[in-house]
Amino acid sequence: MSAYSVPAGEEEPPAPPFESSALEDDAGRARWIPELLLGVPMSAPADVVRSARRRLQRLHHPDRPTGNAEASRLINAAADILLEHRAAYEEWLCSEGVALQLVRASVVAPSPLFSLADEQTRATLAKLLDQCVDRETRMTHQQQLHSQTIRDLQRATSQAERRLRRANEAARDFRHQLAEATLQLGQQQEANDALQAQLAVVQGRLEEQTAVALAGQLAELRASEHAAAVRAARAEAAAEAAARAEAAAEAATARSEAAEMVAAARAEAAAEAATVRSEAAAMVAAARAEAATARSEAAAMVAAARAEAAEMVAAARAEAAAARDGATGAAADAAPPTLVRQCLEAIGESRINSVIRRKAVYLLGRFYK
Repeated sequence: MSAYSVPAGEEEPPAPPFESSALEDDAGRARWIPELLLGVPMSAPADVVRSARRRLQRLHHPDRPTGNAEASRLINAAADILLEHRAAYEEWLCSEGVALQLVRASVVAPSPLFSLADEQTRATLAKLLDQCVDRETRMTHQQQLHSQTIRDLQRATSQAERRLRRANEAARDFRHQLAEATLQLGQQQEANDALQAQLAVVQGRLEEQTAVALAGQLAELRASEHAAAVRAARAEAAAEAAARAEAAAEAATARSEAAEMVAAARAEAAAEAATVRSEAAAMVAAARAEAATARSEAAAMVAAARAEAAEMVAAARAEAAAARDGATGAAADAAPPTLVRQCLEAIGESRINSVIRRKAVYLLGRFYK
């Protein structure tokens, strides 16, 4: 178990708050840089910092022959800062003048734990010094910006104060004008009240006169409306009489035109009926002639078919007799009895059609050549 690890079963005690006094000398001046004491960069992970602390403590711990209590304290303080207070240390390092003070102290009175002849130490100091210069430059620029902003704010404040004074003066003038306008408005209101009273009296008189005049005009209007209604009724009666006469004339004309149209329609219908009857008679006669012709042709075809069937039956019977008497051919060359029976039955029942003809032609061509 390492001397700097927490025993099993125990919790690690909380880290003490960050204090820069661990890096100061007896006079309270910052003199040591933690990453230079441990020989690690600022961004080194925790395991690298612990490894550096163990390596240095093996050389400078008071229990060692080459031990140095002050060096051991500085090593522990530097490791604690980088392990537990790195963010606070970086923030403190960014404070005004701190980083530059650390660099100057390391150069003027270097620690026995590192040498300025070491290239890595010089590179770290140079980098830190560049950061200090950059921070100082940025801070100076920010201060200039803050000063300019303060001047702008002061200028804007003075302008706002001037505008506020002008606004207050305008408000006082407005209040004075408002008081004068209120006084004038009161006087005008009194005059308006007097005029309203006079107007009410005049309006009452006018209403009475207007009512009398309207009553006379209403009587005249009613009389004129009555006369106009009488004249309109007479005109409507005359118009109705003229309309009746005109309607009677139109009715007579319409009746005569309808009679003429009926007579013409009847004559035309009679002519069309006669024409249709003659055409129907001609068509009936032609149909009867065509039917007679068709019946004669059908009778001829039936007679021919019967004669042909009789010949086929006679031939088939003769051939069948000859076949029964001297047939010695193979069974494969004999006519099918079912097909022959169908043909003979059709001939006996006078059912000669295209199917029977095809079967008979097949039998004659295949088995009775």
